[in-house]
Amino acid sequence: MKKRDKNVILAFTVMILLLISFIMSTGTGDMNFWEEWMDNVNQYGIIEGYRMQHGWYPPFALLVQYIIKYFFSSLSNFAILRLTNTFFVIISLFITQLLFKDIK
Repeated sequence: MKKRDKNVILAFTVMILLLISFIMSTGTGDMNFWEEWMDNVNQYGIIEGYRMQHGWYPPFALLVQYIIKYFFSSLSNFAILRLTNTFFVIISLFITQLLFKDIK
């Protein structure tokens, strides 16, 4: 196995461990915003729910939360938020790997 491959595996392992610890955290001051937004989008739909929150966060992040809520409606808003964050971190890891795969 190449040294670079070992480094990639190590980086992914560290990120997964950080994600696990992150998922267990209770959040910070903006948790109320996210939960309020998810309640609004469930009640009024994605476009009106986003409009009611005055566009404080990028709409794509909110769209992903809406889709996760649609498929996993039995989960709490907190769990959906954590799944959304995990999704974006994993996607970021793969994009980083693709962008820097030729660096030696």
